[in-house]
Amino acid sequence: MASRDRVLSLDGEGLRGLIILEILEAIEKEAGQPIKDMFDWIGGTSTGGIIALGIATGKPISHIKEMYMRLMDQVFSGSRPYDSSPLETFLKQEFGEATVMSDIRYPRVLVTSVEGESRSVETSYVSFLHDNKRRYIG
Repeated sequence: MASRDRVLSLDGEGLRGLIILEILEAIEKEAGQPIKDMFDWIGGTSTGGIIALGIATGKPISHIKEMYMRLMDQVFSGSRPYDSSPLETFLKQEFGEATVMSDIRYPRVLVTSVEGESRSVETSYVSFLHDNKRRYIG
């Protein structure tokens, strides 16, 4: 039987992210290994993408939960659309100023989003790394 990629897909959107993190923590406990080691691909939409980046960079779920709470307080306050500059600042502080997704070799990461300062979803792009080549879907 051919080997297949194992994919973890994460939703975001507010407090649902905390529920996802609780479930992932329970899975890690039951499996006896980090979530990062159980999947070949980790993808997420919106804040689920930020959770995916945290997992793929080896951050413990307990740290990602704390990070998620700070994210909600510092970035997603007020009304939509949210200003993107607090998010950019937060991500640089959390993951490093010069870090890019292509720095993550395994598991592979896929993050989808829409431009936060626009109400249009017509021009959203996805960037992901496969076999060390960046791919774009528009």
